Amino acid sequence: MYHVLLMNDFKKRKYNFFFTFKQMSERFKKKFFTIFELLNERIRGMKYFTAVFFLVLITFFSCKKDENRIPYVPVDIYIDINNANYNDLNSVGGYIYLTGGYKGLIIYRSSFDSFVAIERACPYHPTDDCERLVVDTSGLTISDPHCGSRFLILDGSIINGPSTKIAATYHTIFDGVYVHVYN
Repeated sequence: MYHVLLMNDFKKRKYNFFFTFKQMSERFKKKFFTIFELLNERIRGMKYFTAVFFLVLITFFSCKKDENRIPYVPVDIYIDINNANYNDLNSVGGYIYLTGGYKGLIIYRSSFDSFVAIERACPYHPTDDCERLVVDTSGLTISDPHCGSRFLILDGSIINGPSTKIAATYHTIFDGVYVHVYN
């Protein structure tokens, strides 16, 4: 008899515990789903905000065709400075004009063991036929006589003029005899 009473008491407690848990779980479900619905609305709104944000970002910062870009031309030239055609490169400050690149190259000896190679196409309007850079009489700047842009011959940086881009330069390596110009 005592055993049966204990069993009934256990069943009641188990049931009461289950009922209490069930009530708690119902309350929890209501609160959870309320919070979930709020978050879901925020997430949905965030998704729309993110989509609109990236759409605006793509619209404003999309790649536009750069009409004033110097076309890519592969350059891989070796110059023997001991050749009589390139005697001007034997002294620091000497320069020569070469064919190659888009509209030609200016090779300038900036120090005993370094050279600078600059594209002759003016970055202001590089595709115009008359736009070519020439070395000024000072030997320190290059300019375009048609648009008036001037650049420093050592690195192609802008001195003045309508151009907002630096003059295009190429890589150079000097091994003591040959100057390798490449891009």
